[in-house]
Amino acid sequence: QVGNGWGVILVAIASICYAIGMVYSRKYLMELPPMIGPTNQVLYGAIMTLPFMLIFDQPLTFLSNPTATTILSILGLALLGTVMAFVLYYAIIRLAGANYLSTATLLFPFVSIFLGVVFLHEHLDWNAYLGCVMIVIGLIIANRLISMHDITQIFGKRKL
Repeated sequence: QVGNGWGVILVAIASICYAIGMVYSRKYLMELPPMIGPTNQVLYGAIMTLPFMLIFDQPLTFLSNPTATTILSILGLALLGTVMAFVLYYAIIRLAGANYLSTATLLFPFVSIFLGVVFLHEHLDWNAYLGCVMIVIGLIIANRLISMHDITQIFGKRKL
């Protein structure tokens, strides 16, 4: 169970870094030509993680003779899953704004759970459903699709 605790801590740190990166890119990188921000972010991220990958994953031990399928899979993941994602990320920030993008990213867990259930036939506990409901409610409130006045009308005013 110790591993689970580290996973939670690392996901929390990654989420904080994601939020900082979004604010930083909106504040400092929007004046740059369109491809400079994504290129630098992917390049420096790869350079920073390369030593850790070589130490912990040791890819040279199990990828001594990679097949063409392996190489194409890695290139496809790098180009489509990372490079294109960052290009779209910066384009959305430029067109719609960081606030829109940050609320849209809240749907990632919801979509991941949905895809896991549909394609991997995963079975969910009650807390996964509760988490999805909380995400949807948070998005509704954050995007002002429902106001606090509407909420108090639904649940009534209560004295604390």
